[in-house]
Amino acid sequence: MKSKTFLEKNFINVQAYKYNGDLYRQWNGSKIIKNDSQNIILYNFHSRIMEKSGKSWQVSEPSLWIFPKNENYNVNVLLRPEGNYYYINLTSPFIFEDNTIKYIDFDIDIKVYPKKEIEIVDIKEFQKNIKDYGYPPSVRKMVYKQVQNLLMFYEKQTSFFHRDFIDNIVNSLAKNKMLVFQSKKLSNFSQRYFEELRKNTKNEKIFKVYLCGPTVYDEVHIGNMRSVVVVDLIVRAQKYLGKKTLFVHNITDIDDKIIERSIQSKISENKISEKYFREYKKVLKKYRIKSIDKMPKVTDNIDSIVKFINSLDKKGYVIQKDDGFVFDVSKIKNYGKRLSREDKKQVENFYLWKSTTKGVQYNYNGFLGRPGWHSECTLFIDDIFNSQTLDIHAGGIDLTFPHHENENAQYIAKNDVKITKHWLHVGQVMFKNQKMSKSLGNVILAKDFDEDIFKIILINSSVTAPIYITNELIENAKVIINKYKKLYFKFLNLSLSFNFDDNVRYMVRKIADKDFSSFNLKLNEYIKAYNTSLEADKLTIVSSVIHFLNFSFIEQIEKDFRKNKKIYDIWQGFLKQKNYEKADMFRKILIDQGLI
Repeated sequence: MKSKTFLEKNFINVQAYKYNGDLYRQWNGSKIIKNDSQNIILYNFHSRIMEKSGKSWQVSEPSLWIFPKNENYNVNVLLRPEGNYYYINLTSPFIFEDNTIKYIDFDIDIKVYPKKEIEIVDIKEFQKNIKDYGYPPSVRKMVYKQVQNLLMFYEKQTSFFHRDFIDNIVNSLAKNKMLVFQSKKLSNFSQRYFEELRKNTKNEKIFKVYLCGPTVYDEVHIGNMRSVVVVDLIVRAQKYLGKKTLFVHNITDIDDKIIERSIQSKISENKISEKYFREYKKVLKKYRIKSIDKMPKVTDNIDSIVKFINSLDKKGYVIQKDDGFVFDVSKIKNYGKRLSREDKKQVENFYLWKSTTKGVQYNYNGFLGRPGWHSECTLFIDDIFNSQTLDIHAGGIDLTFPHHENENAQYIAKNDVKITKHWLHVGQVMFKNQKMSKSLGNVILAKDFDEDIFKIILINSSVTAPIYITNELIENAKVIINKYKKLYFKFLNLSLSFNFDDNVRYMVRKIADKDFSSFNLKLNEYIKAYNTSLEADKLTIVSSVIHFLNFSFIEQIEKDFRKNKKIYDIWQGFLKQKNYEKADMFRKILIDQGLI
């Protein structure tokens, strides 16, 4: 099917078959709402279902049906304000013909209930049909493997289980008036759905993290990446220790730098910001940043920012000037208390909204302009975290003042609470004895730097201290990576299993506590203990921690393991035969990959 964007006009049918080719169920009139490179997503309401027996009925509540392309499952999501209900079918990859999605149902299913209970169902039917339909070993193996993958998605809350995946679709349905129903049972559906969502978010004991994000006008360098890699480690550590987390990382997609770039290049602000936002997402993928839950953009939230500034105005914190509106810092008790003497000299009211004649403009009470930088972040925190205090607010150390001080002032003004329990001001990355900066021209682009080397450098540094990038530092990181590779390959070679005992949890807790020094000390103790004793339990602890750190080399080692295991066994075989010449040939292959 031709790729299209959200809210397509056509309706299609769906047919489910048994393995012997019998059609046993059909859905008529499912609306395509999304068709991209990954999924076809259908919206079902009043669709007609027909059974092989002749029985038929109409869908009476809204649901989504997700068909991942080239996967062995599809997902039916019943949308309910009290919580969504997932029904996952294990199937063949679907085909599309005659305006119909067609697939073979392998009977075994997974249910996920609104309170997050998960259940594998119809196992007996699957086992019966192995005999009745003669499922070959390849089908049985595929089904069991897919069940494990889906359970992993659920455990990590990734893919369609991610908190934003369904809610973003529901939000688009609501905006397009597709969740307005005549039925009394479904009255005010979208309002109830999102009220319940906000209530659940507020009531849950969630570890709440916000990290100031980039202005997307150029490619990011490794200095920009330090904060996000550090915070990703901390958030994943909290997840590992059993905490639910909400990690928000904003995107500034309109500001003076973007407008200047637009004027210089004669390309619209939107095209520039979209281009570099795409580039940033590629870099996040390269650096294996997967813990971010929301990435709100300024241009998508102008109306909310306007309402936020109005709320401050009603409380008497806004002063109107000829060129915009400023926040009255004199009304905030202890404003600037944490500042240095030099910073205190620079304390002044700051713009919430500033008039401008250059670039894209928005309207605030008759003033054409743009929101202030400090208001954007404060609004996102207030809106997404339901006016609660964060557990960690992170950013570069250069944002301490005025940005973070001004965010906190606005939050106190609106909500009478501090914006965060803990500030995390990550140290700068220095190159050629200066702060890495585009204006100085001393940058190393993140896309050009090895992500594993960078992570090693960060883990072996204090979170708040500056890092000086040198050839010696990079070479030292390579030595550590090679050591980790050899240990991890040995772990796989011995067919050991990951360990989640107190020793591993202790080290992960040190990452969660931002105590990277103690983490390294303990990890190196276990590496030394293994090298001395060669005890499998020590290697298991070390490898479990290395796996937690989520290096790129892990994926490559696991991908090539079967091939390299054969090479390893051949090498060992020649050693036993004392055929050292041939043994050295195979040993060299493993050495070249850094595996032994």
